[in-house]
Formats: sequence, structure tokens, C-alpha cells
Amino acid sequence: HERAVAIDPRDPRAQHNLGLAHLERNRLDDAIASLGAALAVAPQDGGLRWDHALALLGAGRLREGWDEFEWRWRAPGFPSRERHTEHPRWDGTSLAGHRLLVYSEQGLGDAIQFVRYLPRLARPGARILLECAPEVGRLLRSLAGVEAVVERDGPSGEFDVQIPLMSLPRIFGTTLKSIPADVPYLSPDPADVERWRSELGPAPGLRVGLVWAGSPTHGNDRNRSIDPELLGPLLERPGVRWFSLQVGARAAPPPPGIITDLGPRLRDFADTAAAIASLDLVVTVDTAVAHVAGAIGAPVWTLLAHAPDWRWMQEREDTPWYPTMRLFRQEERGAWGPVIERVGEELARQAGR
Repeated sequence: HERAVAIDPRDPRAQHNLGLAHLERNRLDDAIASLGAALAVAPQDGGLRWDHALALLGAGRLREGWDEFEWRWRAPGFPSRERHTEHPRWDGTSLAGHRLLVYSEQGLGDAIQFVRYLPRLARPGARILLECAPEVGRLLRSLAGVEAVVERDGPSGEFDVQIPLMSLPRIFGTTLKSIPADVPYLSPDPADVERWRSELGPAPGLRVGLVWAGSPTHGNDRNRSIDPELLGPLLERPGVRWFSLQVGARAAPPPPGIITDLGPRLRDFADTAAAIASLDLVVTVDTAVAHVAGAIGAPVWTLLAHAPDWRWMQEREDTPWYPTMRLFRQEERGAWGPVIERVGEELARQAGR
């Protein structure tokens, strides 16, 4: 790609491809420079603007990134679509006397992460509806300030204005310093939590939930998910009781006796949240369970690929989105071994307390 750019620096396709190559290598400043050069020639290219947004957000340049993020609907292959466009889109003006529909988009983890903005919309005279996928509906009903949570593609009732959920950070002008990070902002059912605690019992050992894979349909799944066979050294650590929170196609756990499989009993993310609240810690790859744990204020260690999703930014071991989360990053592409070793060492310290 560098050779292609050298031949014709004004070819936006060459600069775009070079920018994507830099993103794959986690070189965000170089990516932003290449994508910016492409934008100077092709400013209306939706896919280019979307990739530029991801690079800016990953670099922590949130204000610029949110502006570019609005181009997502024009990116080829974008996994969602705008809905309810027959109603006016909310522009941040007063909601007094109005009913606003906020609809979730993209992944389940995105919905859990960004509903944190809805309590800020709940002002006198404002009425807030939230539309989301059924898997998260029961958990999101614990959110403060929301009149009703309705299922996507079902009847949503009457409303005056609408906005996609992930446009709210731009409306609020969110920067790294102003991310709303008061946790918990979601809560599991107390009766469900008590039932889990009773069933798991008072046996000794650090109780740790484990998720090693996300959805196989995710575009970056080959990088973010872990082969469970690599987890052997982690599962053999003394003083730790393991509980699988894995569901779906990859729910088959490692050998019985090493880990207790809770997956078959997790019908939705409200169940998952209640199970997490009965544990001491969650260790997970970058998938929706990480967001559930962070949103309910539970301790969670998230294992990240070398070039992670934009929201985790670079280098830091913490995240401004979730105060109770710790990040464990690959230092080299595809190298999970050292990450698992570091997690094991930290677990040993925790278990020895």
C-alpha cells in the first residue's frame, strides 16, 4: 500500500487501504494521516469517513470522532440501518412536553455501553422510550429515567422525535473527561442474585466467571476470541473456582470438574448480570459480557487483541467507560499466551489475599 501511495499520493483508494493497514497494526496516528489524505480527495466517501471515525475514536480524539461517526449509515456493509426516519430526528433541543424514542443499533454490547446516556435525558416533562433487542430488554428495564423499553421491530407506541443510541455521545459533546461513568447504571434482579449466591454456595476459592469467545458472525471474531484449549494453564491455577458464562454456538466448556457451566441457564443478559453479581470476578474477551459486568459495577478483566475495538483505545490498562474494568492487551498480533500468563499471575495474587 505504501508503494501504491508513492506512485499516486492522490489516489484515495490507495490512501484508504494504507490507512486500514495501519489500523490493523494498531498505528492510529499513521492511520489518521492516511485516511485524512484520502478524505481530502474523496470527502463524500461514507466508508472512508466511517474508518476515519474509528481511528479518531481509538486515538481518544472523541469530539472529532463522534462527528465522523455520523457517516456510519453511508458505509458499505454497515451492519445496521436507520429506523423511524418518518419522525424528526432529535437535535439536542429541549424535550419538555415531548416523547423521545432512542433505538439501539449495532451490537448488544453497544446497547449496554451507551444506554448510560438515557438517565441524562430524563428531565421534567421529557418522556423517554428505548427500543432494543429482546436479549437485553429485561436488563435495560433497570435503567433509571426510561418510561418504557420496547422490543425492536415491535410496536413502539407514539413518540415525537427519535435518535439512534450511538448518536447520543455527539449530542452531549462527550470527551475523555466527560464520559458518564457512574456505575452501576444497570442492576440485576435482587431475587435472581440471591438465588445464584445460594446455589453457588460458600465454598472457598475465588469465584471467577469466564467467557472465551464472542459471536462467530462478528467481523473481528478471529482476532478477539480465544481457542479454549489455550486456557489450560489459567484453569489450573489453585485457589480459583471457574464458572463458564459462555452461551451460544461456543458454549461447550472445558472438561467437567475444572469449570462449572452456567451457560444453559442464562436465557438473556438479565440472567447473566445476576450470575455475575454472585461472583468475585469476570474474565472475558471483548464481547457483550464485558459490558454487562462493567455496567453493573462488577470487577471484570477484559482480554484484548493487539488492534482492539476503538472503545478500548491504546496502551492503557483501565478504561474511562467502566471504572471496575481492567484491560489485558496482546503485545503482538495473535499472541494470547503472554496475556493468559499475566492474567494467571494476577489471579494468584487475588486468590492469595
